[in-house]
Amino acid sequence: MSLMEARTTRDGTALGDDGASSRVSVTETWWGYVIRNEREITAGRRMLTIVSGLLAIAFALSSVALWMAPTSLLSGDVLLLKAGGSSLMALISLLFARAATEDPVVEIQVDCRRSELREVVRRVGDETRLLGRYGFEEIGGIFFDRAGSGRLVARYRNTAHLITIAEGGGPALQRIRDRLGRDVMGAPISA
Repeated sequence: MSLMEARTTRDGTALGDDGASSRVSVTETWWGYVIRNEREITAGRRMLTIVSGLLAIAFALSSVALWMAPTSLLSGDVLLLKAGGSSLMALISLLFARAATEDPVVEIQVDCRRSELREVVRRVGDETRLLGRYGFEEIGGIFFDRAGSGRLVARYRNTAHLITIAEGGGPALQRIRDRLGRDVMGAPISA
C-alpha cells in the first residue's frame, strides 16, 4: 500500500453548501488529507467513456486479427506491414483504454508529513497519476480567484502559475482556505 492509497479515519466529508453539481470533499488520511471536487458524471462524459472503451476493444481485436491470415501469405514485406499495423493498432487501443478509465477530476493531496502538496489524477481502480509536487515552502499564497464561478488557488512561489485547489464558493471553501493557511503557510489566512 503506497502513501497515495492509504486512507484512514473517514471516507470523506462533503462540504458543498449550495446543492450545486460541484461539491468539495475532504478525506482524512494518516499523512494529511485529500481535497477533491466531487462532480456529477454527465451523460456526455459517460458516453465518451463507453465509446472509448468500445474503440479500445475494437482496436485490440483488429490488432490480433491482422495475424489471422494464412501463413502462406507471410512474405518479408507483408510480415513487416503486419507487424507495423498491429503495433500501431495496439498503441491506439491502449490510448483509448486509458481515456476510458481516467477520471478527469484533479485532486489535491496535502501531505503534512512530507510538507508537500500534490496534484493527482485518480483513475478507475484507484490508480493515481502525479501531475505536480510542490513543497510547502514553494507556495507563495492561498487565495480565491473570483474569475468565472470562483475557485480556491495556491500560487507557486511568486509566479503566475496557479494550482487549483477547489472550485465553487461559500463557507466550505473558506474553511478549506483557513485549514490550508494553518497547515501550508503556517499562519491563518486573512479574508
